[in-house]
Amino acid sequence: MGKLNKFLKLIRLEQWWVYKIAPAVGLYLLFRQGIEWIPFAQVVAGIFLAAMYTSLSNDFFDLDSDARAGKFNRLASFRRWPRRMLLLATVGMGAAFTLTLATVEAQILYAALWL
Repeated sequence: MGKLNKFLKLIRLEQWWVYKIAPAVGLYLLFRQGIEWIPFAQVVAGIFLAAMYTSLSNDFFDLDSDARAGKFNRLASFRRWPRRMLLLATVGMGAAFTLTLATVEAQILYAALWL
């Protein structure tokens, strides 16, 4: 569990679960008559990936400014190559997820979350 906990802290799960994922899941359940588990899991996975990218990209692009300001940055202890690979892997998972969406409109709207 130690590595999983480190990873969850790295992607700031504790910061975005309450404010982003839980409300989105609640809205999904509110507007659905019955729960279809595949679309539900797809919504949760999509939000999880987008929030993970948001947290990692923020830390990645703020490395210098955080260092100058004396702020803690979760990626500061990583070497350059692993930092880049982590962000690239997250983007790759998001791109792969986008391709699983049923319509071009859904793909475009989901991709827009990442910009």
